[in-house]
Amino acid sequence: MSSRRFDLRYLLIFALAFIVIISTGTVNATTYDCVNCSNCTNAIGNASAGDIVQLNQSISNYTGGTCIDFNGTDNIIFDCLSYSNFIDGDDVNDAYGIFSGSTAADNITIRNCNITDFDYGIFASGINITIFNITSQSSDYGIGTGTFQNSIINQSTVNNNDHSGVSISNYAYGNTFVNITAQENAFADFSFSTASDDNCNNNFTNIIGSGGRPIEFYNYSETIQDKELSILILCNADNSTIDNVTIRGSDTIKNNFLLLQHTENVVITDVNSSNNYDGIRLISSDNITITGAVTPNNTVSGIFLQYTPNSVLSNITSNFNSGTGIWIYSTSHNTTLTNITANYNTMGIKFEGSTNNTLINFTANYNTNGLQIRSSNHKVMNGILSHNSNSGLYLIQGASDNNITNITSNSNTNYGVYVVINSDNNIINNSHIENNTHGIYFSHSGSDYPQYNTIYNNFFNNTANYYNSTNLTNYFNTTKTNTSGTNIIGESYIGGNYWAYPNGTGFSDTCADSNDDGICDSSYNVDGVSQSYDYFPLAGEGCTESWTCTAWSVCSGGTQTRTCTDSNSCGTTVDKPAVSQTCTVGEPGGGGGVTKDQPTESHTWTEITPDQPAEMIIDDPEIDLTKITISTTTTVSGASVQVTKIKVVPLSDLRIGMAGDTYQSFKIETTGLTDENIETVTIEFKVNKTWVDEQGGTAEDIMLYRGGEKVNVWDELDTTLTGSDSDYYYFSAISTGFSIFVVVIDLSACNNNGVCETELGEDEANCPKDCGAEKKGFFETIKSYLWTSIILVLVIAIVLVVLFIRLKKGKQNKRLKQIMSKNK
Repeated sequence: MSSRRFDLRYLLIFALAFIVIISTGTVNATTYDCVNCSNCTNAIGNASAGDIVQLNQSISNYTGGTCIDFNGTDNIIFDCLSYSNFIDGDDVNDAYGIFSGSTAADNITIRNCNITDFDYGIFASGINITIFNITSQSSDYGIGTGTFQNSIINQSTVNNNDHSGVSISNYAYGNTFVNITAQENAFADFSFSTASDDNCNNNFTNIIGSGGRPIEFYNYSETIQDKELSILILCNADNSTIDNVTIRGSDTIKNNFLLLQHTENVVITDVNSSNNYDGIRLISSDNITITGAVTPNNTVSGIFLQYTPNSVLSNITSNFNSGTGIWIYSTSHNTTLTNITANYNTMGIKFEGSTNNTLINFTANYNTNGLQIRSSNHKVMNGILSHNSNSGLYLIQGASDNNITNITSNSNTNYGVYVVINSDNNIINNSHIENNTHGIYFSHSGSDYPQYNTIYNNFFNNTANYYNSTNLTNYFNTTKTNTSGTNIIGESYIGGNYWAYPNGTGFSDTCADSNDDGICDSSYNVDGVSQSYDYFPLAGEGCTESWTCTAWSVCSGGTQTRTCTDSNSCGTTVDKPAVSQTCTVGEPGGGGGVTKDQPTESHTWTEITPDQPAEMIIDDPEIDLTKITISTTTTVSGASVQVTKIKVVPLSDLRIGMAGDTYQSFKIETTGLTDENIETVTIEFKVNKTWVDEQGGTAEDIMLYRGGEKVNVWDELDTTLTGSDSDYYYFSAISTGFSIFVVVIDLSACNNNGVCETELGEDEANCPKDCGAEKKGFFETIKSYLWTSIILVLVIAIVLVVLFIRLKKGKQNKRLKQIMSKNK
């Protein structure tokens, strides 16, 4: 019996000991200290589930590649203890500060670390990962992910990295990103890509990007309206609406974007996306409508479409982008673009790797190439491609079966149309290709020839109209057809092209047309060497006048004169512009006199029609007016415009109740153009950034004023900031006519509410309406104080009556006392 009790006792002790051991092993984690990269990596490898590995000192300028590697170890906490214990790489090797990538590590925590100078500060791949209280800066990527699922990044800062602050991979979903600051990262503060709709399942809360502007992410249908953001991402957010949203990256680094991925049926209106990497990026989406977007000053593209078919872009302005204004790329088929402006980019508009797109009513000027097509079956019509430094229209490497009609490709430095390498079966017709070094230029590489293109009913007038790098088969006419007055020079027959030279000696200028059908009697060997013939070249009626005029003289005796010369020396004066006009010195406003030494430019048009706005480019570096576009209500013949930079009209002379200064003043004079036949005038100008900074203002303070019909009556014009470069801000303003124009910076603090609020900076100088600088007339003053005066008089009268009564009563009392005194 006693031995049984003994055995039972030991059995109970053993059971209790086992429970204690098990409990202790489950609850109490082991903490490992480490002091360098290999030491920490080994400690993680030796740790057990729930253990903590902590860095006890900083690691500086590590040159051994990846510093700390989890090597697939799960359920471990790595703690740097504080920001004072930093992990610093050498900023040279492609390496990771903390890595859990080659073999995913699940259920791990990385916290309290300060990491710099790696390829990735942290790269995490696994499930249920927590990244908390991290600062990761000055690497290529602050934090990057692989297969990152059901994880969280919280309370972290990822600034000033050479690519992205946080980079989320194709296989990251079910994650939470909260309380993150991501600013001044070179590509994007938060870059995101996804392989399918399922990968869109992530949540963003309180993410702050460059400029202190929020980053927002939607994976459900939403209306996003009236916001200013750093990044906006829609992923599987079908049927959403984006309206009146500004996306703006850093003021010093062009980063961020408006991004749509795996999203369909979205309408985007009135978005301004500037100073970003791409203004708007559409990837793997469908049926997107963008209307009224402005996308200037982006690093790569204003608008970029990839794997995004069936979209509609209209009324888009995409200027001053370092790459491409609008880039329709890789299977973005069946896209329609209308009313597009893409100026001052490296590439204006580009179709590449996509087919069956339509481009109508567009302008692509002052780019390297205006319109570049590198794919097939596009329809292009009604475009202006001018002043591009290489080519207006560039067809390259398989740009085939495209239909291009009614374009104006003029004044491009090298080529009006440049056709290169296997660009076959294109049609180019009904177009003006003028004032280029080469009108149309065919070039090949090896045996890759551009062939079987049809070029007809075009007007060529260039230094060299045609060049063929080898003996190619291309066609320069269609079947001769009577079309009742619709060919390129307004005659009846369509057949070939009109071949002119600037001096009036082109084949079509001088060919015989014995039957007067508008077709030359003989064929035209286009280059005189190869077998390229225009069998039905269009015939002209002789020399075409081309007039150039000097600036108007000083206004003297009410008249100005100028000299006009026909560069083609036709000997006729049918289209000669006016050489004299009446004038008045100094009208309107407080300035405007023209002297001989003031910078002046002029331009003359043979004809301006309502359906073809006229453009004048101002190249004089002393004049900060850059371009004038004129739309007329009727056809105007022999119109001319002269722009003169005049003495600056002082702000005080404008009498517009404003504090600030005037920048430049211009006098614009016309012949043949009046307020009655002008529909609108778009005036484009620039303002030096240094001057704006010296004034203590911003680009938003700039506006353009036009002198009205009466002296010292000035009208503020609707002025829009269109872009900027390193030296200038660029603006556009709308006018209904011409006179004197003044560029003004408005530094007023006044809100014209009738109260002089000195605490807001209002005073008589900058706020005359509120602070009394505008004095009232005598009767107006009397009127304003009338009731106050009446009340004051009544008060004084009442006081006097009371005093009189008291005085009278006092005398009566005195008399009564005297009488009583005598009776006694």
